[in-house]
This record gives sequence, structure tokens and C-alpha cells, in this order.
Amino acid sequence: MIWDEMAKRYAVLALLVFSLSAFQLIYIATRLGIHQPGSIVITTLATTGPDFKVVFGRSFLAAQMPDSLERIDVSGIMVAANGSDGLADFLQNNHLAFGDFFVITPLFVGVELSDSDAYHPLVTINGWYRIGELNLWAMVLSEFIGIGLFWFLYKKYKSGQNRK
Repeated sequence: MIWDEMAKRYAVLALLVFSLSAFQLIYIATRLGIHQPGSIVITTLATTGPDFKVVFGRSFLAAQMPDSLERIDVSGIMVAANGSDGLADFLQNNHLAFGDFFVITPLFVGVELSDSDAYHPLVTINGWYRIGELNLWAMVLSEFIGIGLFWFLYKKYKSGQNRK
């Protein structure tokens, strides 16, 4: 009988955590702009290869690439000359550390061979905004914690059901 009450409490807590986690996932997708078709998340690089590293949105870029190329790498993008819509000026004027994240709306204009001996998407950037690194990873980590807590409570609920 006590286990029935505990199982009910675990079930209610699991549903509450699941609901909060779902709302948090919607908030993260909205904040990162992932819900908008064509938006990707990039970070700055200190390399001679592609201009920016793609964090989220590689499948969008892969769908844009021609099938005729052998060495395709969508983990980074190349930005066309004068195609950054102020992003290059922002990076140069603010001297931001490498590792900052940006949500961009790219326009695919072709492919370009980089120093890394692979073809990367060549894009112009139509719009962008900055996301702080701590903010991004805190949101992602808190989502994983919520999912883990839900799984733990659900297992406790199931173990209470098995004791009947």
C-alpha cells in the first residue's frame, strides 16, 4: 500500500519533469533559432581551413551540397567575400574570443575548396546574432539533466509497480 502511494508520487513527479523538460526544449530551439528552416549555429575557428565551424545544422548544409563532389565536409563553412552581413566586422571590432557561438541564416551560393583539402559550403550570411558560450552549454546541459531526472523517476515508478 505504501508502495502504491510512492509509485503515484513518482509518476506525478516524472510527468512534471517531462513537461518541464519539453517546454525547456522548445525554449532552447526557439532561442537557438533551430526551429527556423535554414538557420544554423556556428562558432569561430582559429584555423586555416573553413571560416566557421558548424555546431548545429549540418544536415541542412549537406542537403545543399552537390552529389558530384567526392570530398565534402559540412563541419565548416566558407563565407563568400563581402557576404558576412557585418559578422566579420563585429568579430574584428569586438575582439571576441574564439569559441563564441552565432545563429546565422545562410544563403548557399556554391562550394569552395579549403586548405583542409575538402569542399565546404560557400555561403553568404543574411542575418546573425550572438549566443554566449556559457548560455548555450548551460541550456543543453540542463536539458540533459531534465531528461536524466525524468528517466530516474520513471524507473522508480516502474519498480514501485513491480512490487505489487
